[in-house]
Amino acid sequence: MEPLVDESTARPKALVPELQDYFDQFEAIRREVVALADGLTEAQMNWQPEAGRWSIAQCLEHLLLETRLDLPRIEEMIAKGRAQQLFSDGPYRHGLMGRFIVWSNEPPPRFKVKTFPEYTPAAHVDAETVRAETEAMLTTVQNLIRRANGLDLGRLRARSPIIKFAKQSLGQVFAHHAAHHRRHLWQAQRVKEDPAFPQA
Repeated sequence: MEPLVDESTARPKALVPELQDYFDQFEAIRREVVALADGLTEAQMNWQPEAGRWSIAQCLEHLLLETRLDLPRIEEMIAKGRAQQLFSDGPYRHGLMGRFIVWSNEPPPRFKVKTFPEYTPAAHVDAETVRAETEAMLTTVQNLIRRANGLDLGRLRARSPIIKFAKQSLGQVFAHHAAHHRRHLWQAQRVKEDPAFPQA
């Protein structure tokens, strides 16, 4: 099994460039979440511009639900890669379908997609809880990125837990989650900038 540390220094191995890019994307997402929610009240976090449009808190809860559902798949891919010794420092080859999924999730939305029931947020979301859990989830994803270091991010593939026909590489799974976070943070920012957004 490939070591996760540089045996000459006993320090964690530097992330391969593709994983470092994903790690940095999630760090930028963390900063965006903090800036988005900073100083907002419970009422502001749950305000909806109109019926059927999500609040800021609902956008965050949707991201939590989607990411949590996918964690077992990511962990299984990493475990499979280590068990089968599928190691590579890249570059990696990623499939066309996976690239399309990533592209289609980047903001601004290019087309509307009906939300699966498993990803639908509650009508009212506890603001403090969703903020804390969002930051914790981002840390979890970054830890998984570290654990994936050294694996072949292109050869390790698995089907989506929801879209069964879609297979993604491990690298594309990380890219997809980053794009999906940006999409809904963009959506949440539009809510915050709405002229009717309530003042504190």
